[in-house]
Amino acid sequence: MLDTSAVIGWVELQSEELVQWLLDAAGDTVPAIHAATLGELGRGVLEAPDETTRTRRRATLRFGAEELTVVPLSATSEQAHLFGVVSAAVSRKVSHNDCWITAAALDADDTVVTMDERLADQLRAAVEGDGHLADWLAERERTLDVKYCSR
Repeated sequence: MLDTSAVIGWVELQSEELVQWLLDAAGDTVPAIHAATLGELGRGVLEAPDETTRTRRRATLRFGAEELTVVPLSATSEQAHLFGVVSAAVSRKVSHNDCWITAAALDADDTVVTMDERLADQLRAAVEGDGHLADWLAERERTLDVKYCSR
């Protein structure tokens, strides 16, 4: 599941590392994004400082909405519980949207793909350390894979 930074890295920055990883890992599977990612991309369109930036951001938003698998906001108790587990495991500097994206990735047993080094580091530390997220994963004999691609 791509977070917002990964979608921007793919579409706008054309990160070679990210594109290659997607080709290798996803193959013919269409990558997923969370509805929160569309919200963040939409905000970026609205807050663009000029028309050139707005046009570029609008194209990224359109790509996300039309070409990727969008995981809807879920009101299930399991995903809400996972949001709590994730948000308790990371610093308050990690956005709630990133926690929802991670919760959805956990719910789908998917990899979190990001270009946000702080998020990747925090998630990896939470998985490898002692705490709610590590406990949740251990109880279910699961892992959380986090793929960080540098900018």
